[in-house]
Amino acid sequence: MKPGIQWLRMVAALLAFLGTAQASAQVGGPYFGDMERGLFYPSYLQRDAAAIAEELGLADDERVLVEILIDRYVEQFQAESEQVQAALREAGGGDQEQMPDLNDRNQIRRDARDAMKIKADPTKLGTTSTNSRERRERINKIIRRELELSNVGVLPTTERTSLLKGWGVRRQQLEAELLAEFSLIKGVGSSHWEAVDRAIRRLNSAWREQFRGEETDLDLLLSNHFGADSDLFKRLRNKRLEYAMGYDELLRNRDEILATTTPDLLDSRDRTDMRTVLSLIDRQLRARGDLVDYNLQWLNLICEAIPEGVERDRFRAYALKEIFPDLHRGDPPTMTIGYLLKNMEFDSEVVEALNQIQENYKSEKDIWRLVAIELRPEQEQDRLRYELESNIVMLVYPTWLNGLNMTPQSLIGWRDHLQAGLQIDLDYNQQIQQLVSDQIYGQVPGRLRTPRSGDPRRGPVPASASRNMNVVYWDELMRRGQ
Repeated sequence: MKPGIQWLRMVAALLAFLGTAQASAQVGGPYFGDMERGLFYPSYLQRDAAAIAEELGLADDERVLVEILIDRYVEQFQAESEQVQAALREAGGGDQEQMPDLNDRNQIRRDARDAMKIKADPTKLGTTSTNSRERRERINKIIRRELELSNVGVLPTTERTSLLKGWGVRRQQLEAELLAEFSLIKGVGSSHWEAVDRAIRRLNSAWREQFRGEETDLDLLLSNHFGADSDLFKRLRNKRLEYAMGYDELLRNRDEILATTTPDLLDSRDRTDMRTVLSLIDRQLRARGDLVDYNLQWLNLICEAIPEGVERDRFRAYALKEIFPDLHRGDPPTMTIGYLLKNMEFDSEVVEALNQIQENYKSEKDIWRLVAIELRPEQEQDRLRYELESNIVMLVYPTWLNGLNMTPQSLIGWRDHLQAGLQIDLDYNQQIQQLVSDQIYGQVPGRLRTPRSGDPRRGPVPASASRNMNVVYWDELMRRGQ
C-alpha cells in the first residue's frame, strides 16, 4: 500500500474515533449523568409504606393513611420533577463569555493546542514517537497553567443552574411537608421512628455507590450471617449501634455534599471551568471514600468483638465476599478439580495429588485476595478521579486523549496484580492438566476452566421491597451518644 493512501486511511480512522470521543465527552460520561439523575430521586417510595406500618405496629386505618400520604408525595414529586427536567432540556448551558479570565484561559488553550499539533512527516508516521512521555508532560504542563488561574469568584447564575438549585430547595420542601403530615400518625414521633427513617434513607439513597464498600451496611451483614435472633447478634448490640450512628452520619454527609455540589459541578462543566470541576469532583469522591474507609475500619472492630475462632473467621470471609464480590468470581483450578473428582475415576494417588494441588492453590489465592482487598479501595478512587479528570480535559481539548496526569501508580499496580492472579490460575490449571492428561483435562467444560465475569451488583444494601429493611433501634443508648 502506498504511504499516502495509508496515511489518509489512518487519518480517517482517527477522525472517526475523535468524533466518537468528543460526542462522549459532550454527554459527560456516566458519572455526570448519574449525579444529575440523583437530584430527581424521591426520598420516599410507595414500597416504604408497608415497612413503616409494620415496624411501627400501625393499625389498618393508619396504614392506609401512610399509603395515601406517600402516594400523594410521590405523585407531586414526579409531576414537579418532570416539569423541571423539561425546562432543563430547553435551557442552554453555561456561558463561557461570562468567565472573567476568558482571555488568559483562551491563550493557554491556544498554546496547548499548538503544542498538540504533530509536527512530523506523515509519510514516516510510526518511525518517530509522536506521543512520548516528554511530549505528554510538556502539554500537560501547559494545560495545568489553567488550574493556576485565580478563582473566578461568583459568576452570574445560568438558567440551568437556577433550575437545579431551585429544584434542590423544592425537593427538601416536599420532604418536609410529608414528614409534617407523618407527625399526625401514632408512633411516628417515637424514638423507633428515627430508626425506621434512617433505614429508609439507606434504602432510598439518591446516588448509587461508585466504590465497593461505600454502601455496605455491616449491621445488615451481621444479621444476614448470624441471624437477627442469634445470641451473638444480640450481644453485639452496643457495637452495632455505635457503628450505625457513625455510618448514618457519613451517609448523610455524603448525600448532602452530592446534592449541594452537583448543580455547581454541572454548571462549571458547561463553562469548561476545569479548576472548579476538579475541585468539586475531589470533594465528592472524598465524601464517598470516607464511607469506604469507615466500613473497612469497622469490619475489623466488629470482628475483634466476635470471639476468636471459626465464627469470626467465617464472618470476615463472608463480609469481604459481599463487599468485594468481583474478587470472588470463582477459582478455575478449584472448579476444575471439583468436576474431575465428581465425574472421573482416578486411583488414590491421583486423587491425593489433586487434593494437594487444590489445597496449595487455595492458600496462594487467599493471599492474593488479601493483597487485592488492600489495593482495591485506592485503585477504585484513583481510577474514577483519573477518568473524570480526563473527561473534562477532553471536553476542552477534544483531540487530547491523554488526560491531565500520567496514569496513577495504583492503576498500574492493580493491573499487575490482576495479571498475577490470572497467572496463578494458569499455573495450577497446567499442573492439573499434566497430572490427569490432556485428553481428560479437555473434557472439563471451558466455563469451569476460566474466571467468571465480575459481579455488577450494588453493595449489600436492601435493593427491593422483597428484602427487609435493616432497622437499628434508636434507643436511649444512641440518644446519650448524641
